[in-house]
Amino acid sequence: MADQFSDAVQDVVVDHIEESHPVEVEAKCSADLFYGMFKEDMTQLTNHFPQYFKSVEILEGDGKTVGTVKLWKYALPGHPADEEFTVKETVTKVDDENRSITYSVLEGSCLLNTYKDFAVTVSVTPKEGAEDSECIVRWCFDLAKEHDGVPHPHPYMELVDFISKELGSILPN
Repeated sequence: MADQFSDAVQDVVVDHIEESHPVEVEAKCSADLFYGMFKEDMTQLTNHFPQYFKSVEILEGDGKTVGTVKLWKYALPGHPADEEFTVKETVTKVDDENRSITYSVLEGSCLLNTYKDFAVTVSVTPKEGAEDSECIVRWCFDLAKEHDGVPHPHPYMELVDFISKELGSILPN
């Protein structure tokens, strides 16, 4: 019986490699303000960072809750400025108590051509000792790659790092 089990385990073929890529950034605004921007009006990123976010269209839902679907046109750090990407994403989880939102990619000119699955979670917590003026923003990119040769999501990690640092100084305290 044990030999049959180990034979069955050896026959399992893994068709992708799952990885998580965390990014942690300190932002110069309250956790509630930063989280509120992403929960209530993430579409404002096109106004704050037009060099990266070209447009966003809400295709389904109210823009704020689970099931909302958005279509983004964007640019990436390290790529030519006129190179435009698209992504259709949906909100898959909202946890107001822990200030956390998860977005999953449905379609994308770059992402799903590169990765089998791609999801991003942003979580915001007050910085200890500076609850009203600073926060810690944690991003986690969870993805599945077809093989080891697929690149890490460094341009996306750079983008959220930049946005998190800059957004803190843009949002009113």
